[in-house]
Amino acid sequence: MTVRKIFDPEEDSVSVPFAATVLNGATAIPGYTVYGTAGVEGALTTDTTGTVTFYLEHAGTQSLTVPYGARLVISEDIKDYTAEISTVNGASDLDNIENSFTMNVAGEETVTFTNRVNGVNVILKKIGVSSETQEVVSDHLGGAEFTIYIDSDRTTVATGKIDLDGTTTSIQLKNLISSDDDGIFFAGTLDIGTYYLHEVKAPAGYIPVFDSSEG
Repeated sequence: MTVRKIFDPEEDSVSVPFAATVLNGATAIPGYTVYGTAGVEGALTTDTTGTVTFYLEHAGTQSLTVPYGARLVISEDIKDYTAEISTVNGASDLDNIENSFTMNVAGEETVTFTNRVNGVNVILKKIGVSSETQEVVSDHLGGAEFTIYIDSDRTTVATGKIDLDGTTTSIQLKNLISSDDDGIFFAGTLDIGTYYLHEVKAPAGYIPVFDSSEG
């Protein structure tokens, strides 16, 4: 039966735009270099609105130096991402942001935050492929059975999240059977990581592909 790597968002990560605004109360602090040396390529200096914009891929980090007494507002536009914030002086009791975050800085502070993918929506379906031509002969097949693992030697079954009657529910991804209507055997969210798909049983009239390659 096939064991195939099916999902590794770390390899295909998307850069996410973040914006950080430095304020004195409600007043913007323009021309303040929050990262690097002013005038040097790669430095981040606030514009007239007190804002800098930068991009982070999954697990990417960015440190910002914020002046004493300032208020820092950080935001990002994609709800599936969270930036984890770490500070030296404990500028805030909150240690993460989701979409927007505001904190007051008690002393000149270096704030480091890391972009993390909360989860990625995934739809997995079974299709029929000719063993001779490798062409698709059916765009969906029902009755195939799959288990998804987090390791290639198939010792630990993966967990995914599905919407069940309007509630997000975690399930073990074991013995999933493809639908006769559309061939789909999983539609939900997977956390960041690499997953291995094992075809436990082929549909009637078909044989599994004996292939241990990754892709």
